[in-house]
Amino acid sequence: MAKPILAAAILAVIAAVVIEVRAYKQGRRRITRGQVRIRIITASLLLLVLLMAFISEYVLPSRGEGFQKLSRHEKSLVISYWLFCLAVSFSLIVLAMADLRICLINYALHRKEMRGVSESGMEHRN
Repeated sequence: MAKPILAAAILAVIAAVVIEVRAYKQGRRRITRGQVRIRIITASLLLLVLLMAFISEYVLPSRGEGFQKLSRHEKSLVISYWLFCLAVSFSLIVLAMADLRICLINYALHRKEMRGVSESGMEHRN
């Protein structure tokens, strides 16, 4: 059941990146080049996590008895695999927070700019 969902998530991330980059190149997004980079890096890391989860279905031993039959070295490899996946997931949170911070700064600048335009328009009417 998880395999089709993971495959669909992988395709959705790829589609979202393609749409975002196209919109940026066509000038339909008011984001900076740095934001585009952050979003591409974030999408790449998200793809890595999804691929690791997808691959684990085939490569890593199943839970329960399969894991208990592993040697100590094999168990440490499996645990290291998932710890690396967890570390990448936490880095996604940090990147999302950085992107949000940039979005809020750009929004504030845009609002300030629009306020200046509307105030100058009011002066010309009087």
